[in-house]
Amino acid sequence: HCVRALQLVLVLGRVGEFSFDVFSLHDASGGRPLSALGYWLLHSTGLITAACLDTRKLVRFLHAVEGCYHPENRYHNSTHAADVL
Repeated sequence: HCVRALQLVLVLGRVGEFSFDVFSLHDASGGRPLSALGYWLLHSTGLITAACLDTRKLVRFLHAVEGCYHPENRYHNSTHAADVL
């Protein structure tokens, strides 16, 4: 878990760069790129604290949204949604 967590932090540290690789995010997040990126953006901007969000509820919400995307769809999947985000 520590190696994957470190890999995830390294990938997310490149958010905002033109060369950001959403497929690396997919791999590093264990197939949950939309949840990982959504949480990262809300946390790194301070919105979780500012809006007094319950992190457990937030994670469940992000997983629920991501669960609506079907991985067998080659284009409109959660990796594509993370790329758009």
